[in-house]
Amino acid sequence: MKRHVLPWSLISGIVIGWYIVWPYLPEQIPRHYNAAGVVDGYFSKIEASSFSIGSMVVLYMIWLVFGFIKDKSTQQSKVLSAINYAILFIGLGTLFLVLGNYMQQTKPNGLVGIRMDWTLENPVVWRKTHRFASRVFVIGSLCIYVGALLPDPFNIFMGIGIILICIIVSTIKSYSIYKEELKM
Repeated sequence: MKRHVLPWSLISGIVIGWYIVWPYLPEQIPRHYNAAGVVDGYFSKIEASSFSIGSMVVLYMIWLVFGFIKDKSTQQSKVLSAINYAILFIGLGTLFLVLGNYMQQTKPNGLVGIRMDWTLENPVVWRKTHRFASRVFVIGSLCIYVGALLPDPFNIFMGIGIILICIIVSTIKSYSIYKEELKM
């Protein structure tokens, strides 16, 4: 019974929050922006409130179902947990692989890529940075695939570590490329 108090409190808080702000909301609420930052999708007030409350209730129901399955067999839940993490990391590795392949083709923009001041103001720095970052992300994706085979909690630490290393190394390299370009 105690495990149901927090989720229902959060859901109730969302309902109360919607009730409080309802009179102050516009009739149309932006729900999606395109790449140019222009709103291209709207919710009505009732759609927005229904979506946020409904998604919380659906997530709670999923949590209840998986909690019930998990309680049935601890050994089975360990196997399911390992499979879930493996699937998560395979998906994450695939995302990094796709990003790595796509990254070297991007043009300077404020939406996608290594968006530092020095990369945005110089197209040469942008191109060199993203060519390097592309390789780093592809290598990182391969490491994430290997990390998917590790047991808990090593796979989690390895996955998060690889992501951070890819981002930090790419950012540091972009700054060094910028400094090299200033000397020329």
